[in-house]
Amino acid sequence: MKEWYEQIATLAILASYVTALQGADLVITGAFCATESYSVAESMGATWVPLYLGHRHLPTAEFPQWLLEDYMGNWFGFLNKRTRSFVRGQAWDKQHVHINEWRQNSLHLLPIASCYGMLDSLLSNNIIVFYYACSLLLAGPRRRGSLEYAPSKVVHIGFLVPTTPLLKPQPWKERVTTYIR
Repeated sequence: MKEWYEQIATLAILASYVTALQGADLVITGAFCATESYSVAESMGATWVPLYLGHRHLPTAEFPQWLLEDYMGNWFGFLNKRTRSFVRGQAWDKQHVHINEWRQNSLHLLPIASCYGMLDSLLSNNIIVFYYACSLLLAGPRRRGSLEYAPSKVVHIGFLVPTTPLLKPQPWKERVTTYIR
């Protein structure tokens, strides 16, 4: 993995996020570019909306991280939360040097100090709502969101495919505004 990271022009890729999002008032992001898009939105003062296609569990004691579920079982809440912390910590450990350098030098933002990446700041910011475009059937073994988070923090909006056709086409800005509400 280390060799793979060394072959990528990471700063050039990060710079492309700035170019792609330049002038945006609203940044809707997926799971795989959340840190990058959040950083650009923060530097531009744009609204940032995490919209995950499928379920992306936030740290919870209710059930373990799905990659480690077969190894951990579901016995102790603190272990469940620890599996999530471990996976997030390992992922952030691989990217924090590049992301923080980019945030400081290119975006003129403070580095992310948490050992879990931006997750701590997202969870503590009451304005940010996580939207999951999936059924509650994918929301863990109990088929509901974790009770550790307020219903206003994590919203399961179902699939993005409309069940009924629209009567008339709406301008894109109106559709986005309607969708977010």
